[in-house]
Amino acid sequence: MTAAEVAEAHSHLVAFCDEFETLYVQQCADRIHLTRQCIHVLGHLGPETYRLGPAHNHTEATMEHTIGNLGEEIRQPSNPYANLSECSLYRGQVNAFFAMYPQFAPPSQGDLPQGSLDLGGGICSSSKS
Repeated sequence: MTAAEVAEAHSHLVAFCDEFETLYVQQCADRIHLTRQCIHVLGHLGPETYRLGPAHNHTEATMEHTIGNLGEEIRQPSNPYANLSECSLYRGQVNAFFAMYPQFAPPSQGDLPQGSLDLGGGICSSSKS
């Protein structure tokens, strides 16, 4: 996505948030609960995209995916939390080792994600810009 596209999307999202608050909250403190986090966060997506990149890179979806992967590794259903802790600890230790010694990291498997472009040096980017 281009900077112009992010700016345009941001202006539309802010307009939506303003209209939502005008229609439903009407500047009444007792109606503020009508503005849920999912509505409020829309006004931050544009600036946060500049700062952190696309939301899918840093939202809870990444953590939920990791939790799902760890849940699949549980082998002792009689004591799942202890087993999950061990799996998490092991994964953290392996990731720390490869971060400190990248020359020992296994080669990446599979193709690049759809729409990405290999920039060399282990860096890939969206092919659309």
